[in-house]
Amino acid sequence: KEAADNSDSEDNSASPFKAVISRNGLNDSSKREQCKTKVEWPLHMQSVWSILGLPRNPVVPWYKGSNVCIKREEEDEIVEADPASTDVTPAPTEEDLLDYNLNQAMYPKDEPFTESFNQTELTNPEWHMKLSYCKDMDTKRACFMKLYGPRIKRTISVAYECCHGYELDSRKEKCERTRYENAAKTIQDIGGTEFLTLITNIGLLNKIRNENITIFVPSNEAVASYLTSNAVDSNSIDFIIEPESARRKRGIIFHRTNNPQGRDIRRHNIQHHNRQNEVQSDGDQEWPQASSEEFDMNDIDWKRNALDQHEAHKRTYAYEHEESQSKLEKALLGHMLEGRISTDDFVDEKVVFSENRDSVIRMNTWNIGNERVKTVNCARLTSINHKCSNGMVHMIDRMFKPVSRSISDVIGGDPELSLLNTLFASSGLMPMLSDKNQHLTLFAPTNAAINKLGHAILHKMQHGDPCLKRILRRHILPITFCSSIVYKQGQVRNIDGDVMDIDRVADDKLFLNGSQIVIRDIVTTNGVVHVIDAVVMSDQDQPLSKALENGGYRYFLDAVRSAGLEDYIDELNNVTLFVPTNDAMEELGQDILRNPSKLREILLYHIATPETKTCGLSHEQVLPTKLHNRNIHINLYSHFPIDLETEVTAQCGRLTMRNKMACNGIMHEVDRILLPSEHDLLETLKSQPDFTIFYRLLIQSGFADQMRRKNVSTTIFAPTDSAFYALPKEDFRKLLNDTVNASKIVQNHIIEEPLCCAGVAPNNWFMTRNVDCINGAKVPVYRDTSGRVRYGSATVTTCDLTASNGIIHTIDKVLNQSNDLSRGDLMESCFPDPFTTIRSATFFIRL
Repeated sequence: KEAADNSDSEDNSASPFKAVISRNGLNDSSKREQCKTKVEWPLHMQSVWSILGLPRNPVVPWYKGSNVCIKREEEDEIVEADPASTDVTPAPTEEDLLDYNLNQAMYPKDEPFTESFNQTELTNPEWHMKLSYCKDMDTKRACFMKLYGPRIKRTISVAYECCHGYELDSRKEKCERTRYENAAKTIQDIGGTEFLTLITNIGLLNKIRNENITIFVPSNEAVASYLTSNAVDSNSIDFIIEPESARRKRGIIFHRTNNPQGRDIRRHNIQHHNRQNEVQSDGDQEWPQASSEEFDMNDIDWKRNALDQHEAHKRTYAYEHEESQSKLEKALLGHMLEGRISTDDFVDEKVVFSENRDSVIRMNTWNIGNERVKTVNCARLTSINHKCSNGMVHMIDRMFKPVSRSISDVIGGDPELSLLNTLFASSGLMPMLSDKNQHLTLFAPTNAAINKLGHAILHKMQHGDPCLKRILRRHILPITFCSSIVYKQGQVRNIDGDVMDIDRVADDKLFLNGSQIVIRDIVTTNGVVHVIDAVVMSDQDQPLSKALENGGYRYFLDAVRSAGLEDYIDELNNVTLFVPTNDAMEELGQDILRNPSKLREILLYHIATPETKTCGLSHEQVLPTKLHNRNIHINLYSHFPIDLETEVTAQCGRLTMRNKMACNGIMHEVDRILLPSEHDLLETLKSQPDFTIFYRLLIQSGFADQMRRKNVSTTIFAPTDSAFYALPKEDFRKLLNDTVNASKIVQNHIIEEPLCCAGVAPNNWFMTRNVDCINGAKVPVYRDTSGRVRYGSATVTTCDLTASNGIIHTIDKVLNQSNDLSRGDLMESCFPDPFTTIRSATFFIRL
């Protein structure tokens, strides 16, 4: 009660917790500011603890002790109902769940938090879900309860903080009484004397003594380093006044013996100045000894012009001095914020206007190991939360410049970044760099760095190269990244999710993927810029032709060059390139290689749209290609539980290496050359000399139209003519003359699903895949111990003859009898359904 009575309500209102909004009558100040008394054991218990060598009193957290004020606030967020959804309860955001998961692990049971709320309200059945957690901060302990109900999300916050006039001790054990000085005295006490001197000289002392203010004070070393720096760029503040000797005007010497009205005019002899003139003292100035020369009356015009020039120099100096003083004042005001801001009020990427209304302060927080690092305009806070009677003071490790320009303004205003500015403008990315709502980091290569790429690459980039946007995006991070947070090594992700390495070497140089950061931490209104000495590139930033070369696909690249398609594929964008292996390319016939037109058709068939990673492919997906009216059919096959990886095929070619990125597309390695399918299944069977009997039976049985359908993928296991001739003569004669029997035999060889040989799993006693023929019969398909594909009792001799609407496999046996439809090498009956197998095996294991 004493602490509450002594607290300054006006000062407490300066805390980040605003006016309390409550539905339980807790908005009364006497109820929301409560002080806790220290808990002590009874005397007899203290004796017991002493005998056991334990503390006399239990350890009481500081927020349960005395001189602690509790503040509560409540916020309701109304969620608009979605007409398309019947669920009207808002879901926890990703940030809500992250905070809950992190802090609930640290504080699974929080007694003071549950004591602070009306339990009747919290157990109200209208709340469908609630999350609660607490976290310790630099000067307070904050607890949160998030309640989710119909069309409403309520956040209740409770903060435990030392009352006014008290401060948490260094060990965070209790709130101790303290006496606050004004901001000027506090700055002096913590060692910010150089900054205080600048404030005094510029006339801001009364401001920091009397106004409610937060000041970020650079150390003395930081101020000295800033003032003595000779680096002047378009974002700098040149308020350093030159010494008097450097401001002397070389044309006229001002001397006490000069007499404007006489003829004896003393003038500096410039021609012999270095040899003849000596320096003499004149009060506080030192001037070269003037030489005496006689002038006639005509020289008086020269004297008058000289004096007018002197007055002009004086006015220029006065203006420059006034301008320098104004810049210095703006720089100092750029370190100040209105109100009392503690580090507990820092929100990552929060941007607020400073007392220099043209400049902002950007706050960032970082978790580096077990350390919590906070920065303002990329200056690290080294000493925090020094309370004063009229605000708060924090010490920082550098003096920063006013921040008033966006990233686009920085690169547009620096002549050394003119090439980069031109590239961003042509790429269409400039609006992102100008967006005031963004929080970005740009690693900006200089003109010299970009010129290192060579004239050819630079010319392509300046004239619509599709790789340009990807290269530029590699240099952009979706966060504000300050160099001061890197101790030795680190990694960052750019806006495309690519990982890049940051290294700090022994001589304090910083490198990004091998490019040195030569100018660090140019803070802007929407992020930060670092200047680097080389363009950051990877294999993913190369065009497709270069990616083929780097990947070792020399035969395919040679074919591309022979067909005159190298420039064509480099100018493409958003494509998927299926690249046959070198072994597969060796099987390409010389007749095709010598025919550029035919070769061009085959190569264009390997280029599909759009750019698609394997995670974006689906079963029976159709990708259009650059060959007119020709598509690539994608299939996915799972071999679980034998293999967890899904087999992906393109035109039945197995993808052996996936997702090799280029700047204008993506590459997938395939184990064969993909040939465009020009005919449907019926025409393909007719064109093959080994399928004359099966084709005749297909026509005879009335399945011709079914084999011409375009929207259904069908697989045929077609017996060769030799397989039919191997049948008994009576059976063969009956087959040719009996339409019903012929139809039954034909249906045993057709399934209505796309099945490539790559989709057939190895032999397994636990489970074998059965496929459904169009007549309902189930036929097992598997690979035997030799790796051959088996279809029932037949062996597939040739795989994957693709047609426009299906696949044909050649088999060496006609499935005529029922035992031919089973795994003849293991059992005579048809293999049971795989799910039945799994259930049976599971039951056996349970027994």
